[in-house]
Amino acid sequence: MRMVIGIALSLACASPVVLPVVSPALAQTRRALICSEEVSVRLSEPAKPDAPRTEEIDRRSFSLTSGGDTLNLISAGKSEFYECQKVTPRLNEGRPRNTMKCQNGIYFLTLDFSQLKFAKSQMNPESMSDVSISYGSCRFP
Repeated sequence: MRMVIGIALSLACASPVVLPVVSPALAQTRRALICSEEVSVRLSEPAKPDAPRTEEIDRRSFSLTSGGDTLNLISAGKSEFYECQKVTPRLNEGRPRNTMKCQNGIYFLTLDFSQLKFAKSQMNPESMSDVSISYGSCRFP
């Protein structure tokens, strides 16, 4: 009986066993930011040729969680993932210093961690109604 238990233990230790992890993911351990859009506009089809081509859209609030080179945006129960990189200023520019730029297909987000401000845009060259820009601020909950 001892021999069977010994063989079973040695096999269990030798083979990789996947155990469920109860600890939170790395992105969940970081503090989330709550962001609110202050201005949000998009292009629209003009009713007249000389009419304005922008319209204001509903402002949203969302939460952001950064996990290294990824950013998770959660809004209205929907989660969007962005790939991010730190912004490095050109030789003749003094700004931005503590800024991250993120991209997800046709969606772009720039976040300034010093002032907790963001600019978010959607740029789809195939459809004029898919071009919009938002600007706002973030806070810690």
